[in-house]
Amino acid sequence: MVHADHSSTVSYTDSQTEIVSVAPTGEAVGYALHLEKGLRILHARDTAPYGDMKLFGDRYKPDVAMLPIGDHFTMGPEDAAEAASMWGVKTVIPMHYGTFPVLTGTVEALRRALNPQIKLLAPAPGGTVEF
Repeated sequence: MVHADHSSTVSYTDSQTEIVSVAPTGEAVGYALHLEKGLRILHARDTAPYGDMKLFGDRYKPDVAMLPIGDHFTMGPEDAAEAASMWGVKTVIPMHYGTFPVLTGTVEALRRALNPQIKLLAPAPGGTVEF
Protein backbone atom coordinates (compact mmCIF):
# COMPACT_ATOMS: atom_id res chain seq x y z
CA MET A 1 0.00 0.00 0.00
CA VAL A 2 1.36 3.42 -0.97
CA HIS A 3 0.19 6.94 -0.19
CA ALA A 4 -2.13 8.79 -2.59
CA ASP A 5 -2.61 12.56 -2.34
CA HIS A 6 -6.39 12.84 -2.58
CA SER A 7 -9.27 13.63 -0.29
CA SER A 8 -11.32 10.77 1.04
CA THR A 9 -14.68 11.99 2.28
CA VAL A 10 -18.37 11.43 1.80
CA SER A 11 -21.06 14.13 1.84
CA TYR A 12 -24.50 13.50 3.22
CA THR A 13 -27.62 15.55 4.00
CA ASP A 14 -29.61 15.14 7.18
CA SER A 15 -33.17 14.57 5.94
CA GLN A 16 -34.73 16.39 8.90
CA THR A 17 -32.50 19.46 9.12
CA GLU A 18 -31.24 19.52 5.52
CA ILE A 19 -27.78 20.23 6.85
CA VAL A 20 -25.03 18.96 4.56
CA SER A 21 -22.12 17.32 6.37
CA VAL A 22 -18.83 15.87 5.22
CA ALA A 23 -17.31 12.88 6.96
CA PRO A 24 -13.79 11.44 6.48
CA THR A 25 -13.73 7.90 5.11
CA GLY A 26 -10.07 7.03 5.55
CA GLU A 27 -6.74 7.58 3.86
CA ALA A 28 -6.35 7.65 0.09
CA VAL A 29 -3.94 4.93 -1.05
CA GLY A 30 -2.58 3.16 -4.09
CA TYR A 31 -1.04 -0.28 -4.41
CA ALA A 32 2.26 -1.78 -5.52
CA LEU A 33 1.39 -5.22 -6.88
CA HIS A 34 3.98 -7.95 -7.42
CA LEU A 35 2.46 -10.69 -9.56
CA GLU A 36 3.61 -14.16 -10.49
CA LYS A 37 6.31 -14.37 -13.14
CA GLY A 38 7.74 -11.07 -11.84
CA LEU A 39 5.32 -8.48 -13.26
CA ARG A 40 5.17 -5.38 -11.04
CA ILE A 41 2.26 -2.95 -11.30
CA LEU A 42 1.92 0.34 -9.47
CA HIS A 43 -1.78 1.29 -9.25
CA ALA A 44 -1.72 4.96 -8.24
CA ARG A 45 -5.50 5.20 -7.69
CA ASP A 46 -6.79 8.79 -7.56
CA THR A 47 -3.89 11.04 -6.68
CA ALA A 48 -2.23 14.33 -7.43
CA PRO A 49 1.51 14.24 -8.03
CA TYR A 50 3.85 14.79 -5.08
CA GLY A 51 7.62 14.55 -4.61
CA ASP A 52 7.74 11.34 -2.57
CA MET A 53 6.24 9.43 -5.51
CA LYS A 54 9.78 9.01 -6.82
CA LEU A 55 10.43 6.64 -3.92
CA PHE A 56 7.84 4.21 -5.35
CA GLY A 57 9.86 3.74 -8.50
CA ASP A 58 13.10 3.36 -6.57
CA ARG A 59 11.62 0.90 -4.08
CA TYR A 60 9.11 -1.16 -6.09
CA LYS A 61 10.60 -0.89 -9.62
CA PRO A 62 7.22 -1.18 -11.39
CA ASP A 63 6.94 -2.38 -14.99
CA VAL A 64 3.41 -0.98 -15.40
CA ALA A 65 1.78 2.14 -13.96
CA MET A 66 -1.97 2.61 -13.76
CA LEU A 67 -2.35 6.40 -13.57
CA PRO A 68 -5.29 8.80 -13.35
CA ILE A 69 -5.41 11.38 -16.16
CA GLY A 70 -8.75 13.15 -15.55
CA ASP A 71 -7.07 16.48 -14.63
CA HIS A 72 -9.64 17.32 -11.96
CA PHE A 73 -9.52 15.77 -8.50
CA THR A 74 -6.42 13.88 -9.75
CA MET A 75 -3.36 14.40 -11.91
CA GLY A 76 -3.80 15.21 -15.58
CA PRO A 77 -2.03 13.71 -18.60
CA GLU A 78 1.16 15.78 -18.20
CA ASP A 79 1.51 14.91 -14.52
CA ALA A 80 0.80 11.24 -15.27
CA ALA A 81 3.54 11.26 -17.91
CA GLU A 82 5.93 12.76 -15.35
CA ALA A 83 5.00 10.09 -12.78
CA ALA A 84 5.59 7.36 -15.38
CA SER A 85 9.05 8.75 -16.10
CA MET A 86 9.80 9.12 -12.37
CA TRP A 87 8.94 5.48 -11.82
CA GLY A 88 10.82 4.21 -14.88
CA VAL A 89 7.89 2.10 -16.10
CA LYS A 90 7.71 0.44 -19.51
CA THR A 91 3.90 0.61 -19.82
CA VAL A 92 1.16 3.02 -18.72
CA ILE A 93 -2.56 2.30 -18.42
CA PRO A 94 -4.61 5.51 -18.00
CA MET A 95 -7.62 5.61 -15.71
CA HIS A 96 -10.08 7.99 -14.03
CA TYR A 97 -10.94 10.02 -17.13
CA GLY A 98 -13.89 10.63 -19.44
CA THR A 99 -16.59 9.48 -17.03
CA PHE A 100 -18.15 12.92 -16.55
CA PRO A 101 -17.56 16.39 -18.09
CA VAL A 102 -15.25 17.84 -15.43
CA LEU A 103 -12.66 15.11 -16.17
CA THR A 104 -11.09 16.70 -19.24
CA GLY A 105 -7.84 14.71 -19.50
CA THR A 106 -7.62 12.48 -22.59
CA VAL A 107 -5.64 9.49 -23.75
CA GLU A 108 -4.41 11.54 -26.71
CA ALA A 109 -3.04 14.25 -24.38
CA LEU A 110 -1.27 11.53 -22.39
CA ARG A 111 0.13 10.05 -25.60
CA ARG A 112 1.60 13.46 -26.54
CA ALA A 113 3.10 14.00 -23.06
CA LEU A 114 4.44 10.48 -22.55
CA ASN A 115 8.05 9.57 -23.28
CA PRO A 116 7.92 7.70 -26.63
CA GLN A 117 9.85 4.81 -25.02
CA ILE A 118 6.86 4.11 -22.74
CA LYS A 119 4.07 1.94 -24.15
CA LEU A 120 0.51 3.24 -23.71
CA LEU A 121 -2.31 0.72 -23.27
CA ALA A 122 -5.78 2.30 -23.17
CA PRO A 123 -8.46 -0.39 -23.31
CA ALA A 124 -12.07 0.59 -23.90
CA PRO A 125 -14.23 0.79 -20.74
CA GLY A 126 -14.69 -2.75 -19.49
CA GLY A 127 -11.84 -3.96 -21.72
CA THR A 128 -8.82 -5.95 -20.66
CA VAL A 129 -5.09 -6.02 -21.33
CA GLU A 130 -2.71 -8.97 -21.27
CA PHE A 131 0.99 -9.08 -20.46
